[in-house]
Amino acid sequence: MRRVLASLQVAVIFAAFAWSADLRANTCVALPPPKISGPLCGRVMDVSGATIPDVELRMVDKTESIVARTRADSQGDFRFPPVAKGRYRVTTTAEGFLGYIGEIEITSDKKNCGRPVSVYLTTSSCPGGINKDKPPHFHPSGL
Repeated sequence: MRRVLASLQVAVIFAAFAWSADLRANTCVALPPPKISGPLCGRVMDVSGATIPDVELRMVDKTESIVARTRADSQGDFRFPPVAKGRYRVTTTAEGFLGYIGEIEITSDKKNCGRPVSVYLTTSSCPGGINKDKPPHFHPSGL
């Protein structure tokens, strides 16, 4: 009888651990916003890495006011105008994607884009966002 109870306890503990691991695997964890020196620029892509051209992007402050907007070009490349230092939310009006993309923190009022970022649009809240990795084959033509 003791063996049966001990086995049952082990099975319950294992099941509880497996269940909690599944919950963690499906939970999004918000990362701190990337720190950007100068204007935000980069490339808009979907989560598969395909570029998304001609998409409007907006930078919104904590009062929900749009402080800057831009549109991606035919290659999905974009550049916002310079804005004051601070934290902003980046959003889009792209049809078929979530409007909220992610948060950024502008740390410098430089006039030139220091480092392009990869902006991922998504249909669900977890896999999208803003990544400080330089977009592949990024050539800032006129940005």
